[in-house]
Amino acid sequence: MFDVLVYLYENYWRPDACPDHAQLTRKLSAVGFESDEIQEALSWLDGLATAAESYVGEQGQRSLRVYSPAEQEHLGEASIGFVS
Repeated sequence: MFDVLVYLYENYWRPDACPDHAQLTRKLSAVGFESDEIQEALSWLDGLATAAESYVGEQGQRSLRVYSPAEQEHLGEASIGFVS
């Protein structure tokens, strides 16, 4: 699946350049990807698009994210500073 996603990113990085699912499936098959890999990648992308559509909005100015000790240890100070 990841190889398909990388191929799509490298070749169709603009959303308006990407063909419909049927045509895209044919093109991906033609370059050698397996049918199950293609379907898994396209399903994942559909889920990503659905998640983006259900965005709830921006956080308020007074919002605060509290990281658990396990998250702090895993992410590190630099990563937490980057996303803050």
